[in-house]
Amino acid sequence: MTRNTTARLAGLCYLALVPTTGFAYGYVAFMPRGNPGALIAALESGRQTLEGTILIGAAGFVGYLALAALLHRLLAPTSKLAADLMVLFVAASVPLSLAALAQRMDLVALLEVPPPVLTSEATRLLQSEHDLFQVSAIFWGLWMVPLGWLASRSGIVPRLIGWWLILGGFGYLSTFILPLLHLRLAASVGGVLVVLTLGSEFAFMFWLIVRGAGPGMEEAGVARA
Repeated sequence: MTRNTTARLAGLCYLALVPTTGFAYGYVAFMPRGNPGALIAALESGRQTLEGTILIGAAGFVGYLALAALLHRLLAPTSKLAADLMVLFVAASVPLSLAALAQRMDLVALLEVPPPVLTSEATRLLQSEHDLFQVSAIFWGLWMVPLGWLASRSGIVPRLIGWWLILGGFGYLSTFILPLLHLRLAASVGGVLVVLTLGSEFAFMFWLIVRGAGPGMEEAGVARA
């Protein structure tokens, strides 16, 4: 497999995370939490979709590992240590994310329970799922630091996109840190950082899909191996 093929395949794998892991996470994250009745109604009416998010979410997080392996192959010539660290952060996040989806499986089974028990248990399971995803977000942010550094030094993307990825990692880290600080502006700051993060990821993935490894990748990889 050529470097350009590897880069484009990595870009496509990255893009595939949007309708899989992205949708699986977002479907529950944006449900009404302040109104238990509305929450239960939303869960029951969307039960089939909820079950579907477990399947596509699991597939997506496995695909996340495949993405890390492709990027490791592409970027290891620049720095094997940084590429290994990148894969390590991804590998640390996946069990946490799958454990969060396991909480969702319990939630689906719970929808058969009478309403009084359902409301309290559903709230508990959703909080547990949220906490697991929140811890997983530490590693979603950390993996973008070596990724951005490697992408910048290797020449597969413009340096601006590489440094943007590094800054974007703080968007995921903010979803873990800011809620614990209870700052008045935490939601606003976190929202800005998340937009920065998503922008960096889309810029990176589309650059790989369109441009591949870039003309300077071979030389950069040999020089820095």
